[in-house]
Amino acid sequence: NLSVPEDYFNIVNLKPAGVDYFSSIFYVDEKPAAFYFAERAEEIVHVYANLTLRDEFRYLSEFILIHLLQEAFKKGVKKANLGGSETKGLDDFKRKFKPIGQNKMYWLLFKPTQQQ
Repeated sequence: NLSVPEDYFNIVNLKPAGVDYFSSIFYVDEKPAAFYFAERAEEIVHVYANLTLRDEFRYLSEFILIHLLQEAFKKGVKKANLGGSETKGLDDFKRKFKPIGQNKMYWLLFKPTQQQ
């Protein structure tokens, strides 16, 4: 089963009280085409989701990320954490925004053991 835009409405519309979130849904021809979701922690905004119909709308991912950053910087945010890059393509996308630093992280994989 593929996800549909409505799967993401709760993330944008039902935010926990007392937490500083940035989120928005973008519509093209009255249909959901993209959304972002990020959380502010002091002077850093942590971007958790930037999902678009990128095959249908070229540069929509860049547009909504810039929109998010503009909104966050208006509210006093000084830096943005764009998160990890699971693929080279995602890493290339994020590097377009001229990062000032990079944290190397490692995946920890566990193999369940059979209990005896």
